Amino acid sequence: MEIVWLLVVGLLLSGWYALDGFALGAGMFLAVLRGDARGRRRVVAAIGPFFLAGEVWLIAFAGVLAVTFPGAEAALFTALYPVIVVMVAAWFVRDLGMWFRARRPEPGWQRRWETAQAVASAVFAAAAGLFLGNAVQEPGAGCSGG
Repeated sequence: MEIVWLLVVGLLLSGWYALDGFALGAGMFLAVLRGDARGRRRVVAAIGPFFLAGEVWLIAFAGVLAVTFPGAEAALFTALYPVIVVMVAAWFVRDLGMWFRARRPEPGWQRRWETAQAVASAVFAAAAGLFLGNAVQEPGAGCSGG
């Protein structure tokens, strides 16, 4: 039965990487489109339908991991707590950028929130890579001494 739950956890993580990976990449791409307001609007419109769906997959992954493998979840989340804090902070800023960019019509306001979204997307992606890289690392591989 553990294999089935491991496959479910893997499926949820894969779903998150597919959906939210698109949103993260598109969010980072906003920094490249600094002078193209129409292009930035198109990127944000492309992210829209997938934006919250990716977050649901990530929360489902964490919940299923905590319920099915509580020891692994406790060890993983305790050891990588600073990385998780960075991920949550970047996630929060990224969401603020998505929602607040359209609150005012001023170009400066929109550019600031788009820049915040681009930076937060890059930070979140880097932190997610650190999290996954450390999660799949062989136990003790990075430790010195013995």
